[in-house]
Amino acid sequence: MNILAINCGSSTLKFQAIALESGILLGKEECLACGIVDGIGAPGELKFVAGNGERLQVSVPVADHGVATRLAFQWLESCSLLKDLSAVGHRVVHGGNRFWGSA
Repeated sequence: MNILAINCGSSTLKFQAIALESGILLGKEECLACGIVDGIGAPGELKFVAGNGERLQVSVPVADHGVATRLAFQWLESCSLLKDLSAVGHRVVHGGNRFWGSA
């Protein structure tokens, strides 16, 4: 099972694609790719690394989180890492008035 974990902060978007053996969290896991889009809302920088060693590091303007997400997903697609995803998780730090605890 392949999982994509995403963590959006105020000026960053971090991600990691993970392959889990037997689909259990306590089993063996392999990092398929990881990366960060840093400097959202300013001159930004992409730093992506695939499990096979393929790397991308460039400076690019990143207007907002939508642009950051598209850049990350375009790179993941170019590495053929989106087609076999079983789940996507996103870390939410502040749930507003809807979520008061872990969910």
